[in-house]
Amino acid sequence: MGQSVDVDWFYRRKTKLTSSNLIRIRDFMSLLLTYPMKLEEEDILKSWIAAFSERKAHLLSYGEDDIVMIDKPWLELTEKAFRSMQVFMPMQIRIWEGSFHLLVMTEGILPMAVDLAVDQLIQTLFSRDCSARYIRLLTRNLAEKTSVVNKVTTALEEKENMFGTDKDFLRTLWIDASTYGTHAEVRVQEEINTMMLTCFSVTEDDDKLSAQYIEEKMASNRHLVIVVDANSNKLDLQQVYFPTGIVVLITTELPTRANKDDDFKITCMMDLNIRIKDHLLPWEVFCRYVNYSTICSSWFIQIIAAQIVKECHGHLLAIVLVANYLKHMKQIRQWELALVKLSALNVSYDYQGSDRIGISRVMVNAFENIIWEDINHTAKLCLERMLFVHNIKIGVQDDILESTLSNLLGHRRGERFAQPLIKMFLDRFVLLNNASGEVYVPIETYDIIKSLHTSNPSIISHGALGLTEPPYIGRWHGLIRIELMDNKICELPQSPDCPKLEVLLLQGNADLLDIPDSFFDHMPLLQHLDLSYTSIRDLPPSVSKLTQLKKFYLRGCDLFMELPPQIGQLKNLVDFNLDGTLITHLAEEIRELINLQSLTLCFDRYHNLLGHGKKSKQNSNSAIIPPGVISNLIQLSYLSINVDPEDERWNENVISVLMEIFGSDTLKTVNIYVPRAELLELIPSTRFLNFKLVVGHHVKRFISRVTPELEQKFKNCDYSIKFVNGVNVPNGVKMNLGHFKALYLDRHMTIKSLSNFELRNLSGLQVCILAECNEMETIVDGGYLHDEHALPNLEFLSVFYMKNLRSICESPEHSFLHLKSIALHTCPMLTTIFTLESLYNLPLLEEIIIEDCPKVTTLISHDSPEQKTMAFLPRLRMITLLYLPELVNIFNGLHVEQALEKMVFYYCPKLQSLSKWELSSKSLKIIKGENKWWEALKWNVAEWGDAGRPIFLEPIFSPINEEADILTQLDAHQGFMYLVIFTYHLSKFHNVGGKQMIIINK
Repeated sequence: MGQSVDVDWFYRRKTKLTSSNLIRIRDFMSLLLTYPMKLEEEDILKSWIAAFSERKAHLLSYGEDDIVMIDKPWLELTEKAFRSMQVFMPMQIRIWEGSFHLLVMTEGILPMAVDLAVDQLIQTLFSRDCSARYIRLLTRNLAEKTSVVNKVTTALEEKENMFGTDKDFLRTLWIDASTYGTHAEVRVQEEINTMMLTCFSVTEDDDKLSAQYIEEKMASNRHLVIVVDANSNKLDLQQVYFPTGIVVLITTELPTRANKDDDFKITCMMDLNIRIKDHLLPWEVFCRYVNYSTICSSWFIQIIAAQIVKECHGHLLAIVLVANYLKHMKQIRQWELALVKLSALNVSYDYQGSDRIGISRVMVNAFENIIWEDINHTAKLCLERMLFVHNIKIGVQDDILESTLSNLLGHRRGERFAQPLIKMFLDRFVLLNNASGEVYVPIETYDIIKSLHTSNPSIISHGALGLTEPPYIGRWHGLIRIELMDNKICELPQSPDCPKLEVLLLQGNADLLDIPDSFFDHMPLLQHLDLSYTSIRDLPPSVSKLTQLKKFYLRGCDLFMELPPQIGQLKNLVDFNLDGTLITHLAEEIRELINLQSLTLCFDRYHNLLGHGKKSKQNSNSAIIPPGVISNLIQLSYLSINVDPEDERWNENVISVLMEIFGSDTLKTVNIYVPRAELLELIPSTRFLNFKLVVGHHVKRFISRVTPELEQKFKNCDYSIKFVNGVNVPNGVKMNLGHFKALYLDRHMTIKSLSNFELRNLSGLQVCILAECNEMETIVDGGYLHDEHALPNLEFLSVFYMKNLRSICESPEHSFLHLKSIALHTCPMLTTIFTLESLYNLPLLEEIIIEDCPKVTTLISHDSPEQKTMAFLPRLRMITLLYLPELVNIFNGLHVEQALEKMVFYYCPKLQSLSKWELSSKSLKIIKGENKWWEALKWNVAEWGDAGRPIFLEPIFSPINEEADILTQLDAHQGFMYLVIFTYHLSKFHNVGGKQMIIINK
């Protein structure tokens, strides 16, 4: 919560705390525990205080400013307790200095401090956890001491009248020693003895009998002895024999510290020192948060400020909430209104419920009447949503909370508002930061929000609870947001009354088949509707009533076949997603949705319908997208059209669709399938969109060599082109390649090298995936001009199943300058990966994955032993080498820089030794491989000495003992883009059988 309580001081002197500082910490923690706040850390504070009492006698052997050496367990507990205090001390107030540097003092503040000090004393005396023997209450002067004595007397009488005190104390003995001079201890002892005799009706005829009786009673019963003294040094309590129980010394601090040593001894002797001036803390906190200049600006504001602080009764969080609310307010009327709100009970709030769980009413008023009423509807909704965030009362990373709020607000709006909302909550102390930097909701704030949510909820969050039916319909009336996703709901109410509902999330209820006809009749404000991954087949007529709807999602509704004509009435629709549905054509009425900005369409189930006899003649002859529909969507910025590549209708429709796309002034991103490469020649040179293209005769396959996860990553790339089943290099592809950042070349029939596309057209590529291009022999050949750079911006290169690939680059000069990750999978003819010359061009390479390349003997091919002293690949962090039966060495004796962290080996039987140059990285954290391989490794004596395997390698090796374990044991190894792990059948190693590919995306 804000800044810490001089926490930097503590960490700077972590093991060098003085006696006086430790005592001040104890007294200050005791003070906080009596303030009306619910403390999650209460047990930590109490544990620290209990541990301190065991060391009190030890402190007496030190001087006031002597450094106390603390043992480790207590030091750790001290650190935890100190961190706990930060929450309630939002600024750097030095508790060690003995007083606060108040710049403003106004009427009523000192009496408040007296009240809080007396309250601390009374709470301590009657606390079940109290183990104190000696308590000192320090006043500033005689008048204040008189006031304290009167208030303690009154408080004890009230306690006696209301509850009785006999269960806590047998008797209360008051002794006024303020006028005693020398030998005050003798007179105090005499008074105690006399009171004990009087209390138990014993005569003084037999002095010996009386003394024995007094001693027995003083030892066997719990008494409260209150001694009023002139000043702390006048009375030596150690010379007085007090009865069993608690001794309270009410005294006055000396104006000077002439008797510093004596005062310190008394301070050490006390189990608790209560200082009136310490209870000026609430006023100091309030003034600092409001700003002293504001407090000083008006005498009236000072008076109101004092009343506000008194009204909070020491509740520091309530004080901070109100102070922060008022920090920019200068008008007296605003301050008066805040005081009224702080004092007034809210008629709509269940105070009895808060009383039952111990929430202070002033905290309820501070939050409910001041904070909650001042924030807008969106902020309230976000606070209610936080109730369902795991560990929000303990602490979560701010990015997790930001993601939660972004999902709540919607993707685009969430990105803009989630972070500012979190900052606003932190600024207002609705959210706090814990010691780890995580954000959390304080327990009282959480309980208040929960009570507000329970009594008048605006959100129901019942996702993934296994519900078979929705919540009671009577609760829907006041709701703004309903989350029922990922349940087993199969039936919805007929016509729920939801006049305030804005968001309805039903996605993932696979058993939901039908929506009642009148279901949407009474949802006039609904803006976000998600029915994705349900089994609905159509929409009810009442969908036309959703005139305010902005977001409508039907993703993965694989039984949904046709949009109703009423869809055209949703004229405020902004985002419409039909991906994964069974629709065969776009309804004409879509043209009416002139506010639409994002449209995702799917027509890739065409052959499914043919196979089931469901394709009507009308659908067979009609265009997939009627002419003029896209042109009429004058605000459309994102368009995605997924079609079945075997649907002949798209071949007829695609040109008209492309013409409408090129004619749009608003479209920015287009995801579309173009069946013929020559159609790319239609793209105007003056206007190029963020295209995500699939080009070529794209036949669906059950088995793909590229992982689904990597396919999805590629689909998410902006400015991407996937060229499928290509022959030669069509002009349409070549002339537009320069606009793309990601290229996926899938099963090209004739290409020998990417150089065939002309390298200048590939200069902007950042991601490249090559799969099953069986004629490709090298990725970049040497036939290009030497003043051209080959793939200068490429960062990620992945190669899959290339039958004839022999090398990566034939002319390495100025090639792959920005490459970060290279992954080569199943290239049976590959022999050369890197040459010595190519290493100079790879300063950014971080990851190498080589898998199933049976002719690879080394990663670096060279014959220049004089280069061994040079270091290469300065950023290489990870190497994964799997199924390389001919691999003899890794870097061919070259020295790799110090960044390498992980090395993974599997089935590299000829890799029988590791060079010192290959393992020179000081950052190396883990080596994975078969245990037998590791044990059989030979360690060159010339490099490693006679000791064999270096000791420092033992703790970083992690064995893979069984082939089946490779998936689980390598799971922690994360590649820059992905992790690829191939598990072979054992028969592969006996030359009888094939292999099975398993790919895990990270």
